[in-house]
Amino acid sequence: MKQFKDNVENNNFKACFFTIDTKGQYHEAVEYIYNLALAYEKAGIETYLIHEEEDYKMPEWLGEEYVNLSHDTFEAFAGKISLSPSDIVFLPEVYTEILQQLIQYKVPAELVVIIQQYERVFDVLEMGQSYNANYGVKNVIVPTQSVKNHLQQYMHGLNYHVINPYIKDVFKRTNKPKTPMILMADANTASAKRVVQKFYLKYPQYAWVPFKMLTRFHINQMKEQYEDSQFVVFLDDKNAFCLEQLQAMSMGAIPIAITPKLAPDWLIEDQKMKNIGVYTQNDLKIVDLLAYAIDSFLTDKVDESIYEQAVNVADEFRYSNFNSQFNITFEALKQSRLELFKKVEEKQKELELKKV
Repeated sequence: MKQFKDNVENNNFKACFFTIDTKGQYHEAVEYIYNLALAYEKAGIETYLIHEEEDYKMPEWLGEEYVNLSHDTFEAFAGKISLSPSDIVFLPEVYTEILQQLIQYKVPAELVVIIQQYERVFDVLEMGQSYNANYGVKNVIVPTQSVKNHLQQYMHGLNYHVINPYIKDVFKRTNKPKTPMILMADANTASAKRVVQKFYLKYPQYAWVPFKMLTRFHINQMKEQYEDSQFVVFLDDKNAFCLEQLQAMSMGAIPIAITPKLAPDWLIEDQKMKNIGVYTQNDLKIVDLLAYAIDSFLTDKVDESIYEQAVNVADEFRYSNFNSQFNITFEALKQSRLELFKKVEEKQKELELKKV
């Protein structure tokens, strides 16, 4: 037990992150996992990314330093790396089956669940199950305080650690003139196509206004699209943090969006929506809000304070904020493990005294 304690105290342990194949396209939930993994790597921890597919697409959409992280398939990792009680395994909430396997095979490492799809956890857990009671999970990482507050109502006995995602420095507003082009963030959904179809039918006078589906093959490509666009439409109402909205705002593009069911902390102030975009709870109103926004842009009636406030809000979620929260969580997870080792040692001493 002393060796395990020394390993944790001296940062001589492994951090293993299970991740998902995005098939070569940007995905903000997977970026979050990679940012956590890279932070552990930079902290001097032996870090691994573990994936299911043999033909896994490396995250070139994020950049070289992410590609250079150590990657292995489940089978390859299990065949060459042994885990000890000093180590930590991080799993996204969708990997409950793998969590079950780790418990079944009595993997001795600390198990930490990363919860971003806050409602999905209730789909993947069996009826009546909980992370703590059924899987021995004591720590979870969530992207916002609002997700923590929501989950705490149902999932007890857990330590919740809030680490906000962050906006990469590539997303910075420039002086490049905007066009009235509409960028559709939900590029592959039927609902996005319906919005475009209904818009052209209802407002034929704007038939010349172009719509573009956001492509996500690299963050630099996304930056260029935000840079060209005046408005970006977001139809996903279940996103926990809405990082892409902040990326767009940091580039001076105004989001026209469905209000998230669990609004991220940055969107609310004094229980009211901040004036940093155009939001509605009724998806049928998106078409009309688009027409209003385009008219405001063409007649130079867009409130300039929206841009300033949006950029200021976005700038609150840069790397420094993430790093500060990560450092707190890093130490808290270490302390949690050390406390467990202390309890085990105390229990061992009690048993030895009873033998005497």
